[in-house]
Amino acid sequence: MPQISLNSLMANDGPSYSEIIVKPYREELVQAGFEQLLTPEDVEKALNRQDDKIVLVALNSVCGCSARVGRPGAILSLFNKVVPDMLVTIFAGMEKMQ
Repeated sequence: MPQISLNSLMANDGPSYSEIIVKPYREELVQAGFEQLLTPEDVEKALNRQDDKIVLVALNSVCGCSARVGRPGAILSLFNKVVPDMLVTIFAGMEKMQ
């Protein structure tokens, strides 16, 4: 079973969860067309645009709220006449700034 270190949870030195646990949750949004933001630079580039594009950011997580409402809601929001120009996702507690 993957171990989560106390230092990882309390500090800023690595992911809070094993990538094995996170992978299926990441893939669910990526398969729906969301781009995975993995670095602070990725986030800056996606959100500090100088154009009129609308960006939908889905904050992903392993928690039940994200599984029951967050990811399904983000995906269902795409079944409309008007959809955002860009779809991006970040994962809480995984890509930490060093």
